[in-house]
Amino acid sequence: MVVASTNDPYAALRMAEGLAAAWGSDIRVAGELGHLTAASGRGAWPQGRRLLAELVGTTPGACSSGS
Repeated sequence: MVVASTNDPYAALRMAEGLAAAWGSDIRVAGELGHLTAASGRGAWPQGRRLLAELVGTTPGACSSGS
């Protein structure tokens, strides 16, 4: 799964779509969120957690931080 922003200064949406197609991956467009990194200040980012849960096949509340 490729998660893309519509206004990422490092990876235009068209580029992200091309990468997803080349990799045989689904693409999810997250909206105008800039560059998606841990340093971008989104905190827990519920949308990201839902996407991660979708990717690994769990429900959002089932993701744990490990032991």
